[in-house]
Amino acid sequence: DGGTTLITGDVYGGQVASGTNAVVSGNNVTIKQTSGTTSVGGIVVGGWANSGNVSSNSVTVSGGSIHSDVVGGFTSNGTASNNSVAVSSGSIGTDDGSVYGGYVNSGSATSNSVTVNGGTIGNNVVGGYVTSSTSAAVGTAAGNSVTIDHTASDGGTTLITGDVYGGQVANGSAATVSGNNVTIKQTNGTTSVGGIVYGGQANSGIVKNNSVAISGGTIHNDVVGGFTSNGTASSNSVTFNDGCINNDDGRIYGGLVSSGTVSSNSVTINGGTIGRHNGYVYGGYASGGTVT
Repeated sequence: DGGTTLITGDVYGGQVASGTNAVVSGNNVTIKQTSGTTSVGGIVVGGWANSGNVSSNSVTVSGGSIHSDVVGGFTSNGTASNNSVAVSSGSIGTDDGSVYGGYVNSGSATSNSVTVNGGTIGNNVVGGYVTSSTSAAVGTAAGNSVTIDHTASDGGTTLITGDVYGGQVANGSAATVSGNNVTIKQTNGTTSVGGIVYGGQANSGIVKNNSVAISGGTIHNDVVGGFTSNGTASSNSVTFNDGCINNDDGRIYGGLVSSGTVSSNSVTINGGTIGRHNGYVYGGYASGGTVT
């Protein structure tokens, strides 16, 4: 009928709103737009816990407009594992929202995933995210993944406006970010990322064995295998087979630290264009510290 399905608030596949040892698993949310308009004003979460473990929850978006964040699985304190978000069409984050496979305030995010094969994301895409909201907090993001690829044969665009992280611990003093990966392709149409692409990123701590693989699309900022502001970046990698880093001074870093140690990181270039005017490639780079 060309009408509108409107949800003004949030959507949860499953939720345990209080308590300390919740188990939230196997819940899912599906959002489509077969005809007319589908709109969600709040966040969309596959599984949510106040405290405890969230696992194997999922969100699938194949149309419509979501004005805030989309999260596969969230816990304020605990572990988020094997949660997923899949987006093939539609608009997410029209009010600056992001997409997270797993989201944890304090604890661990492991083996979560985000796949974006179409549509528009208004802010960031993160496979596994830990806020570690206090400076002394310890967080772990391990084995999370993001895959971005415009696969529809419609000549359209998959657009990520913000940054892309395989795994991220945003705060805290002793993070471990390991084994996360980002894959960016352009099978059909156009794939575009507006921000920086990180395999793994930590505010402070150890960042190791994270990777980025790019075989198509346009990245409008830098590409980093693994980054920590203060700590150690080791055995991270970037493989660049095709595509374009389309900022004025395009940079690829295997491993990057602001202060600390960079060791055994790598960059492999098999094709593509790096930088509109100047392109820079660093296996390992430290603003201050040691590179080996």
